[in-house]
Amino acid sequence: MLEECLEIFSQELKNNPNLILETMVLTNGDYVLVHSDGSYQVEKIKYSKKDHCLIEKPDDETYRKLCFYDYQSQLVSMNKPQDPGKTIHSNNYLSFFVKKESFNNGKMNNEAIERYFKSLECPQEKYKGKDLQMYNFVVNDIGEIDQEKLQRNKQWLVENIYNLDNVDYSEKDYLKVFFEDDDQLYINEGNRYTLTKIFNCNDYNIYDDSDVYGLPNYNMQLNSKKPFLENKTRMNKIPYMLSLKEALLEKKFFDFLMNQANDGKTNIYFSSDEDDDKRIYCLNNVERIEKGFDGIVVKTKKGKELEIHYLDVVTDYKVFLNPLFNYKNIIGSLADECYKEYEKRTDVENLINEILFSKYLKNNYFTAPDDLKGVVSIFICREAVHAWVYAGKVENIGNVLLKAALDITKYSIKMGYLKSAKKQMNLYFALNKYFNQKENGMENIRDVLRTKINAKHQMKIEDDLEYSFAVGQAIAYLQSKSKAKNKTQDIINQFIVIKNDKVLKIKLEQFYRRYNYDLFVGKTRFNYLFAMVMEYMDVKKIDQSMLMAGYLGENLIYEKGEKENG
Repeated sequence: MLEECLEIFSQELKNNPNLILETMVLTNGDYVLVHSDGSYQVEKIKYSKKDHCLIEKPDDETYRKLCFYDYQSQLVSMNKPQDPGKTIHSNNYLSFFVKKESFNNGKMNNEAIERYFKSLECPQEKYKGKDLQMYNFVVNDIGEIDQEKLQRNKQWLVENIYNLDNVDYSEKDYLKVFFEDDDQLYINEGNRYTLTKIFNCNDYNIYDDSDVYGLPNYNMQLNSKKPFLENKTRMNKIPYMLSLKEALLEKKFFDFLMNQANDGKTNIYFSSDEDDDKRIYCLNNVERIEKGFDGIVVKTKKGKELEIHYLDVVTDYKVFLNPLFNYKNIIGSLADECYKEYEKRTDVENLINEILFSKYLKNNYFTAPDDLKGVVSIFICREAVHAWVYAGKVENIGNVLLKAALDITKYSIKMGYLKSAKKQMNLYFALNKYFNQKENGMENIRDVLRTKINAKHQMKIEDDLEYSFAVGQAIAYLQSKSKAKNKTQDIINQFIVIKNDKVLKIKLEQFYRRYNYDLFVGKTRFNYLFAMVMEYMDVKKIDQSMLMAGYLGENLIYEKGEKENG
């Protein structure tokens, strides 16, 4: 699938060679442009992560120039620095990147400058073995280093870097210096470093007359410390190899994804429709594709390097739901504006996120399992929810999400969060109906039970669902008779874990005896209800969801009409 994404990206790059530069978001800091006469100008870059926009920047032309210089001067990885001390983060003598904190902790000094430029002056002395072979291969097309410019830039830094006007060295951001020069020189000097380091490890490179093949540097780590990733049973132990051209395209692809992640856009859709005007859609966690979509969806995350957390094929994806998701107050709880029909996947995602997971799900789709201790329900169902929301896939969601919803509702009841439990119970039934096409018959059960407890003579319970619901109603009514100042959920917590009906009836009778001093004899609603429950013996399975629904929902005994007298 990644190859298909690369093909689409390659085509988009042909249509717009500046695609990467146009999507760059420069790091916060002071950017110094040094002119040919030694004078300089300082430009401030400040980006708001909250609003995903630049709040301080130079004019557009200068910003584009800075983006170009910056891109050509970036390190492939902090594990592959030009500066052995890792204080300076640029890759050539035309640029100089350093964190301002290095000026205050003593790391940034003339020794660091000397160390950096020494590694640039004569790369043949720095590189050894296979790395030197790769450098010699690259340098044939680039030429040798302009030592005069290198020394001039070095001297300028020694004389000026510590006391630049309009630079606040106390800030916790970057100071980046660029020496203005020809674009091609920047490209050449950037390639001198980048192409030498573009493969994961040059030890595996294979050369022919005009090309070199090596191990990819992205999503692949194979070196002397990780020999277990080798294919031990093949003559060539390398998992797969890329040509230099392919490796460069892969780098640009991941640079593009990183640019988008820097801008908060981590949901990337690659359209398989060749006639589509736009084949790559980059969206944040709020934005969605508003039309039918076929292709590949990629979920990324910005870490020390770009991480791909999710990759899947999407077929006929639609953000608008058909049928609509109907979230109804089916158990009969307090009215709320959340009970309505929802037309978008994202609306349902928000419901699930807020009502079941207290807004923790959306921010933890890809959080490491060790960091989710105590939030087992998120770990169990997050993959299925994410696949449905972002790729339209329904596999497993009807099972794992329903189990999580029921467990969460039980927990809310146990902790006494009844207002939340009622919404969770209603959502459980709505999800079960939508994903599993299971009608619970709740409205019918309530109507039938209402009729029976208001009848002139005692009637019978017909099935396990009605029985389970009636048990929940009886427990709620008996608990309402408690004279305790602070009522707890210890009683219902005993019942929602019982699976054996004989045990349930024993517990219920004990509960009845505790409060029968406050119950009247005769043809009351509760007496009819309790008698029907105790006489129903053909119990095949206690339905916990219906029992909880009976407990949480509006109690039929207290409905308007003749006042229940116990």
